[in-house]
Amino acid sequence: MTLNQTTKSKYLKNDLILLGVILIISLILLPLLNLNKAKDGAKAVITVDGKEYKTISLSEDTTFTVETEFGTNVITVKENEIYVESADCPDKICVNHSHICHTGESIVCLPHRMIITIEGKEDSQIDGISQ
Repeated sequence: MTLNQTTKSKYLKNDLILLGVILIISLILLPLLNLNKAKDGAKAVITVDGKEYKTISLSEDTTFTVETEFGTNVITVKENEIYVESADCPDKICVNHSHICHTGESIVCLPHRMIITIEGKEDSQIDGISQ
């Protein structure tokens, strides 16, 4: 074995060890991603112009329309997630927002002054980071 082959072999071995360590750490941290996921009984609070418009459970699949003086949004709840299916606002940022399901997440439609926020089953004084 030449010196160049020994160096390459050493780098390969170290790379494999590093890859293994990263994989193990990833597998350990993976369950932490779902700690803040909305549990059964979670709800979405929809406010329009700062006033509560509707509170809806995430456990029941449904589609409904929020019609206000500012515009119209079609909201869908499916598989414990909520999202804006369609809206007549000019920018469609709320429609292009990903589905939300974690406590504390929100979708905002500025032109319609509408905010959808996920709340847990019960209000807690401790947030996900403090736990």
